[in-house]
Amino acid sequence: MFGGIRKELAKLIAQAIFNYLKNAPGKLKELGALLKRTGQGLPESVLVEFEKRFDQALNNSSDNGYGKWKDGKDEVKFKFLLVSTVIDYIRKRGGSTDWAKAASQTAAGQQQITLLGGNQAFNDLMDGVTPLLVEATIAANIGEFHSAAGKTGVRILTAIVEQPVAKYKSKEFAPAKIFYIAQGNEKDTAAQYKLAKKLVKGGWGTKRQPFEGPYFNP
Repeated sequence: MFGGIRKELAKLIAQAIFNYLKNAPGKLKELGALLKRTGQGLPESVLVEFEKRFDQALNNSSDNGYGKWKDGKDEVKFKFLLVSTVIDYIRKRGGSTDWAKAASQTAAGQQQITLLGGNQAFNDLMDGVTPLLVEATIAANIGEFHSAAGKTGVRILTAIVEQPVAKYKSKEFAPAKIFYIAQGNEKDTAAQYKLAKKLVKGGWGTKRQPFEGPYFNP
């Protein structure tokens, strides 16, 4: 599920580290020497921690709202999550994610943390790049089922779209970054995914707009 995107996530983090150190050429050179000497890039444990937190965010966050589409004479309701809900959960729900603790599981990771200025600096850097990691992961997991403990879970139905959203029954819409999800077991959410593809054939936010909403939950 995450294997195919790990390289992309690692590149995003590496770019963030480069941007952080580019004004300190001595440290950047030292980091390059460290990577060459150890043959190790970003500790895999950091990516594992992100993946764990991403799944927790999907399965433990309540949906933020919904939109309704017409399917013949029927009405179909799809729930959505704000991208910011996932980001905020990963960053701080239940206590801040300790990225430095994950990275320090290897000697190379400990050295990278030191070069970046310590645990807090490493954690701040990872929190800063988390929005990019979340957006890349959602894009790579459209249609994928993310299970929680047991048989239920969440399936990502759509790509992220910046779409006007309003408070329940309000006419004042404002753009928000959202993506639609289905919650339940693997079979039922697969049916929801198939239906979502049918009803929004033109693409989210293009041809087939919801006839109701999208609204935040009342």
